[in-house]
Amino acid sequence: MRSDDEPSTKINQMQTVSIVCRKGEGICNEDGYVADPTRGLYVVIDGVSGLTTYRDEKGRTAGAAAAQLVQGVFEEVEAQEQHPGAPNTRNGGLIGCSLLKEMTLTANNRLHEWMIEHGIAYEQPEQRIGAVHAGVLVKGRRVYWIQSGDCMIYVQYKDGTVREITRDGVDRFDAKALTLWMMDEAAWQSHVKTDMVVEQLYHNRLHANIAEGYSVINGDPELEKLLEYGSFPLDGINAIVLISDGIYPWINRYNLGIGEKGRNRTAAPLSSKWISELLEMGIESYVTRLEQFEQSDPLCVNVPRFKCADDKTGIVIRC
Repeated sequence: MRSDDEPSTKINQMQTVSIVCRKGEGICNEDGYVADPTRGLYVVIDGVSGLTTYRDEKGRTAGAAAAQLVQGVFEEVEAQEQHPGAPNTRNGGLIGCSLLKEMTLTANNRLHEWMIEHGIAYEQPEQRIGAVHAGVLVKGRRVYWIQSGDCMIYVQYKDGTVREITRDGVDRFDAKALTLWMMDEAAWQSHVKTDMVVEQLYHNRLHANIAEGYSVINGDPELEKLLEYGSFPLDGINAIVLISDGIYPWINRYNLGIGEKGRNRTAAPLSSKWISELLEMGIESYVTRLEQFEQSDPLCVNVPRFKCADDKTGIVIRC
């Protein structure tokens, strides 16, 4: 996994790309990304370790291995123009989405094979490893997109308005576990998960790729039914933002500055306007400030979250 930022790169007369990929508090960076300006392909990936204690020869977790596998599929040269099986419609309108979908399902199949090869109990859903992702394919004046889990895509238009393209399918399940955790004041203040919280997180895993659940690349063929994808015109767009869940709003969300305390705070309605702040600061500066905030809030008191600092990956395409 790459773990450093890449400088802004001008890919043509119209587009400049900035990339951040930083390790959080874990053993290794379980995020990944693809940035291929030749194909107009950009993807952020967030690995999921499951309950396995697997480590490879380099000490990387199963989540890191899953993210790397998905990243490798999207990087393959043979997927450049037309993946076998992608329909060739008369006006080409579905080719971009079909290409992204086929690459995602190929990664899903390979991950299934990888788990069997490495002795992971695939038949037990809670044991499966996986990854979630958000990707775009820029072709001419149209943008095709695909998403799973809680990776997100936003666009900012030239008039300053922000549009949330994707939906976080995991958030409502995480909220149940966080709420349960915060109800036990002693456990929350020490940031030690109780048995009830662990059981809720286990229960959450059972909602992967099922009806009323959330999508995740974990080898399950049911993923195809929950994948979200689509397209939108590039006209009028100022920037496209792809992020993993380690990048999030904090100041506007709880009206707190770095270092302020607010145990009794009430969360403000979440708005996508924070993306405008990210673009104004630049994604590198935004993530640096977020890391500073997390260091000042190690027990996650000001902004409820499962870990102090998650891996952070983001791509900004300025049009």
